[in-house]
Amino acid sequence: YDATPADYVSMIITDYGMVSNVIVFMVSKLHHTCTKKWEYSNH
Repeated sequence: YDATPADYVSMIITDYGMVSNVIVFMVSKLHHTCTKKWEYSNH
């Protein structure tokens, strides 16, 4: 279908938003794991 520039931009923003959510999720998971290991090795 014919996508207007606005549709295209909103599509990119949506994709970028989803990607950044995944990155934030992965980073927080990784950080949680590292913190747990660090706490464990300190005890």
